[in-house]
Amino acid sequence: MDYKNFRIMKDKKMKLEINQEVFVLDRGNSKNSMVKIYHCLVSKIGTKYFKVFFGEAYNVKNRSKFHIINGIQEIDSSYKLKVYLSKQEIHDEIEKEQLVSFLLKNHSAFEIRSFSLKALRNIKAAIIDARTENLTA
Repeated sequence: MDYKNFRIMKDKKMKLEINQEVFVLDRGNSKNSMVKIYHCLVSKIGTKYFKVFFGEAYNVKNRSKFHIINGIQEIDSSYKLKVYLSKQEIHDEIEKEQLVSFLLKNHSAFEIRSFSLKALRNIKAAIIDARTENLTA
């Protein structure tokens, strides 16, 4: 990794503090799994990873180590948890995925995965409006 990329990654580290409230998204291990959101506290912060405390209310074991840059769980599995700083971030990511799915079904020629959430919302509204106009014309 070159120095420039390291600086970019260093600047993108999650801003965390001990005992800070965070939210962990658990999508389950299949497409039809129920999405769960855990309310947790940051318990330890290192240079590469951080740990969260799930609390006794959750039956979660050995799932507390996350990458400090992207918040993704450190585990050798395709089934991973991800940490967010707010519930709104989780809802925004889920909505963005739904909008991307909607657009891929309707306009797969576009490179839409890199669009912002606001742009995706505007595109969806425009497509629905265009379809309505075509039906009434």
